[in-house]
Amino acid sequence: MVEQSNTQRTLGNFSEYYTENNPRFLNFPLEKQDRYKARLKFEPIRIEEVSLINDTSTESLSSEVWQRIKTDVKRLGQSGLDTVTSFISSEDDASENATNPLAEFNNDNNKSGKQYVRRAPIVRSRNYCYLYMPTGIQFNDQVNIRSANIGTSGIATQAALRQRGLPTNISGVANTLGSAFGTALSTVFDIGSSSEAFASLAARAAAGVDVANLGFGENLAAGIQITAQTVANPVTRAIFDNVPLRVFTFQFKFIPMSPRESEEIEKIIYYFRSEMYPEALNYTTTGLPFGFKFPSLFDIRLQYGGGNTVNDSTYRTLPNTHILPSYVINVQHNYNPSSMSWHKGGKPTEVDMSLTFMEYRPLTKQDIKDFHNGKSPYTSEGIQL
Repeated sequence: MVEQSNTQRTLGNFSEYYTENNPRFLNFPLEKQDRYKARLKFEPIRIEEVSLINDTSTESLSSEVWQRIKTDVKRLGQSGLDTVTSFISSEDDASENATNPLAEFNNDNNKSGKQYVRRAPIVRSRNYCYLYMPTGIQFNDQVNIRSANIGTSGIATQAALRQRGLPTNISGVANTLGSAFGTALSTVFDIGSSSEAFASLAARAAAGVDVANLGFGENLAAGIQITAQTVANPVTRAIFDNVPLRVFTFQFKFIPMSPRESEEIEKIIYYFRSEMYPEALNYTTTGLPFGFKFPSLFDIRLQYGGGNTVNDSTYRTLPNTHILPSYVINVQHNYNPSSMSWHKGGKPTEVDMSLTFMEYRPLTKQDIKDFHNGKSPYTSEGIQL
């Protein structure tokens, strides 16, 4: 990494990326590049290690925050439970009247010219690798949905909350839940005149008997169900769970047509392997390792263009192919998979390479909208945390 000047290293508003002065390029194929209009562009990037920025000096965020937290915790402890309740409440009036230590901390430091990092500024290596677009590139967008059995009390609670609305404070939670469970209880009495409903509830209650002490809870429930020919409705509902990280695999077949292309293949494999592994952090006195420095992320773009050079401005990112910054998690290379012939000097005549990447965070709806509107996941402020 080339050392930057003081002007280049000013990060008060993250208006500039760190970059190296001289870009470097790796390409495959090298011969007849004009025949390959579609390509994959790779560039290693890393997140700059910045915590707290001052106009004159960089201070330690951790120590200053820790001191302030201790002060705020002591103050909150003296003010009692009511202050804590007001602090975590989402009501507008409560948030206006209660003292928010974090907001006060931000305001105090903004007045002194400091800024908190809300995004991660990135360092661009300008060390590019352009490879031909392989076949069969798959994008798998997915969300995880789980099933939950909410039962009679759960569906009654849902109905009560829809009628009364969601609470905005702790006391409201207790009142609303009390009303909801009261509704569920009254529902049980309302259906008590139905023999089928009574048998279903009785079977559910019997299943909850302490089996360790009585030993027949499940048997009792099964007996009621068989006799009444009725089973309790578990009231199963689908619930959104999370968004998994996307994984991408690119497979390439390199058949060098010249000694120069053979050497380029070696450099490309080294390029991805060296960026995949972390840097060891060692004690300066003993040299013993104590940790790892995060490896680089990759800026990956699927492009199509009509130019004759790799840096031609006519290349554009293909729609619906945007990829967030990603770690390379697997590099596989297979020498001479079809035959055991070699070029002069021990260069393989054929090399297969497979790359697997994982995005650093899940996608959101706003990401999809931004991509559709032509916005890049990279901004002048870096990347979203």
